[in-house]
Amino acid sequence: MKTKLLALLLFFIAIAELKAQQSNAILFTENGERFQVVLNGVIQNTSAQTNVKLTGLNAPNYKARILFENQDLPPVDFNLFFLNQGFEVTWNIKKNNKGNYVVRYVSQVEVAQAPPTPSTQSVVIYSSEPRR
Repeated sequence: MKTKLLALLLFFIAIAELKAQQSNAILFTENGERFQVVLNGVIQNTSAQTNVKLTGLNAPNYKARILFENQDLPPVDFNLFFLNQGFEVTWNIKKNNKGNYVVRYVSQVEVAQAPPTPSTQSVVIYSSEPRR
């Protein structure tokens, strides 16, 4: 009986640990260009913003695309990845020395220790379904 109880307890701990392993991504433009984020072919934020926080990301990587509000700026394709699950990772969208837009890693912190989200930041819960 004790063995079954211990196995059940370990099972619930493992489930809770797996559920807690969601990551967040913060993307922002250095010069205030407004953009939309596309993950695995699905637009995440319906209106263009300069700073977007994506929550509920449970995969280790996503195929991402930045679509600028200004149609004269070409889209930027990159891989959004998490070395470790359960972290909030920040990326900067900026021009490189050649004048091309690129996405660069800035920092990461455990989700549990991340600072509170400012009211000016757009927060989007990840969806694999198109938003309407």
